Amino acid sequence: MDAGRPVDAGSTPDAGLLLDAGPFLPPSNFQLSQLPQFLVPAHYDLNCSGTIALNNNLPVFTSDNALCFGPLLPPSTRVSQGAGLPELVLFAMDRLTIRSGVTLRFAPGFASSPGVVPVFAVRGDAVIEGTIDVSALPGPGRRGARNNGVGAGSAFCAMNTSGATASRNSGGGAGGSFGLVGGTGGRGSSSSTVTGGAGGTPGAANGNETLTPLRGGCAGSAGGDAADGFGRAGGAVQVWAQGALRVTGRVLAAGGPGTIVSGTIGAGGGGGGAGGGILLEGRTVAFGATSVVAANGGSGAEGNGTNNTGLSGAYGSFDVTPAAGGAGGAQCGGSGGAGGARGVAGSTGIGGGLEASCVLVATGGGGGGGGGAGRVRINSLSGCTVASGARFSPQATSAQPSCAP
Repeated sequence: MDAGRPVDAGSTPDAGLLLDAGPFLPPSNFQLSQLPQFLVPAHYDLNCSGTIALNNNLPVFTSDNALCFGPLLPPSTRVSQGAGLPELVLFAMDRLTIRSGVTLRFAPGFASSPGVVPVFAVRGDAVIEGTIDVSALPGPGRRGARNNGVGAGSAFCAMNTSGATASRNSGGGAGGSFGLVGGTGGRGSSSSTVTGGAGGTPGAANGNETLTPLRGGCAGSAGGDAADGFGRAGGAVQVWAQGALRVTGRVLAAGGPGTIVSGTIGAGGGGGGAGGGILLEGRTVAFGATSVVAANGGSGAEGNGTNNTGLSGAYGSFDVTPAAGGAGGAQCGGSGGAGGARGVAGSTGIGGGLEASCVLVATGGGGGGGGGAGRVRINSLSGCTVASGARFSPQATSAQPSCAP
C-alpha cells in the first residue's frame, strides 16, 4: 500500500490488496488497511429484514421473522473519527446484496457513546434492491439522551433553544439543523394582557457536503412546558464499493417527529429532528427508476390547546416532498412546521391561539418547527447513471455533475 492509499500514481491497485484488480475510488473516512482481513465472506446476501445492533465488539443481527435467520454478519472493526465524533463500524465483504423487499435497520446496542456509524466496505460489487434505513429511532427525544446512536447527536451540532415556558401559552421547539436549517418554533398565544412564550430558535446549518467526517443530523428542541418531546435526528451510513454500486431500492436517513409528551394546557410542540447523512461511493454508481435516496427532516408537533393535546409531527418523508406538521388535534394549539426536503428548509411552527375565541382567553401553545433536511453525497470514479424516476432528497452533492441529480 502506498502511504496508506489504495491506488498508486498510475491509478493501479497495489498487487494482491483487493479482490477486484481494476482501478477504483479510494474510500472516504477510512483507510483500506483498517478493514478486517480475516473471515471475510465471499458474498453478504441479506435475504430477510431485521436490525443490526452495533454493540461494542460484536454486532448482532435480529431478524423480523423468527423463521428467517439471515447470513452471518461480516467481520467488523471500530475506527475512531476523532474526539466527540461517532465511531465507524466497518463491515468488510467481497460482495453485498440487499434483496428486494428486505429492510436493514440499525440500533446503537450498548456502550456506544458518542455514537456509532455503520459502513459497508465492499471489495467487489454492491447491489441495494431493498432498503437500508438509518432513520431516527422511534420515540421522543429527551434531555441527556439526544443521540439516536447511529451517527446523530448533539456534541457536534449547532445549538438550538427550546420554546419558552409561559403559563398556558408556551412556545414551540425549534427544528434540528444539518444540511439545511430547521424551522423556528411558533410563539404561544398572546393578548393585550398576556405575552406568550417565544418559539425556539434553530441552530445554523452545519457539517460539510462531503460527509467527512461521517455523521448524522441534529435533534430538534423541546416545546415550552412540554417535558422535552423533541424529534430525534436521522443517523448516517456509508456504502463503498471497489467495483460497481447499483441502487434500485432505497437508502433512508429520515429525521424523527416532534411530539407532545405532556398534557399541560398550552404546552408547546416539540421541534422535528433533522435528516441524517448518506454517503454512497463506487467505481461506477447507478440508480434505477425505483430508487429513493432520502434524508428529509421530521415535522414539528402541534402545540397543546385549552383542553386537547396536540398531534405529533411525522417522520421525514421517503420522497422529495416535505412531511406535514402535526395539526387538527388541539383547539387553540398552533400547527407544527413541515419538515425540510429537497431544497426547502424546515418551516416555522404556527403560533398558538390564532382563532378569535382563543385570543380572547389567551390560551394555546405554539407549534414546533420542522427539522431541516440532511445531506446526501455520491462519489464515483467514472460518473453516475441515473434513470428517470429516481428520487433524491435533499439534492445530492458530488465532484461529478452526473452524480448530483
